[in-house]
Amino acid sequence: MHFSFPKNLLLIGLSVAIVILLMWDILLLALQYKTTLYNYWYNVAYAFLYIASGSIALYGSKSLAGVSKTSRGLLFLGLATVSYGIGLLIWAYFNLALQVEVPYPSIADLFFILFYPLLAAGIFVTLDIFKLVLTRRMVIEGIVAGIIAGFFILLTNPPNLTPNADLLERIFNLAYPLADIFLISLIYIAAKASSGKTHIGLILLIIAMIGQTIGDYLFSINTSAGTYFNGDISDLMYTLTAYFLGVGIVYIIWDLSSILQKEN
Repeated sequence: MHFSFPKNLLLIGLSVAIVILLMWDILLLALQYKTTLYNYWYNVAYAFLYIASGSIALYGSKSLAGVSKTSRGLLFLGLATVSYGIGLLIWAYFNLALQVEVPYPSIADLFFILFYPLLAAGIFVTLDIFKLVLTRRMVIEGIVAGIIAGFFILLTNPPNLTPNADLLERIFNLAYPLADIFLISLIYIAAKASSGKTHIGLILLIIAMIGQTIGDYLFSINTSAGTYFNGDISDLMYTLTAYFLGVGIVYIIWDLSSILQKEN
């Protein structure tokens, strides 16, 4: 099987985008005022980095549609990443059109939450595609790692579940820490399964998941303290996550297409 895949062009495009976004975010961090249009449009800008990264995965999924497992893994990764980008655009709509400074909770959170199970599905299928074996011990250790990390997250930044918060807010206040606990378990399992292997794409996905977890933790702290603003340090972590997801997906498609060509 052969298909045209502009690996180098995509890597250059993603690299140019992340340099521009990092310079933009550094400027926002340095500015005195934190509710400018530059702040709000920053979320729009890095939303498109998520969508671009997800679109690369969806393109790969369509191009490799004849190989069901490979196509399915890329489909999950693409849907996860695009879902997060859509959530950011909805968030920005609340900022720009409805003048809501921090729209949490909102319909955007439904798309943010979808990111986690879809990403997990994509990671597990990718591990299987690369013939990386998951053992019961890896899974158990991953669960233990998630529980330990969960205690740290919940102890250092307990979610607001008091009656003062409305029902939807309480649901998402609990859902995000649980999603991060699950993500930490997934990071551990993926790292153990790929230990000693040189699958660059998978390593980059692991880095992206670490960035997402750190971003969620910082976002939760800052929103609880009332100090969050668009373009703060948590958004910087999310931007890096989008970049590493995109580059990781590019390398995964390239590696998989090379493997399939050798098999044929």
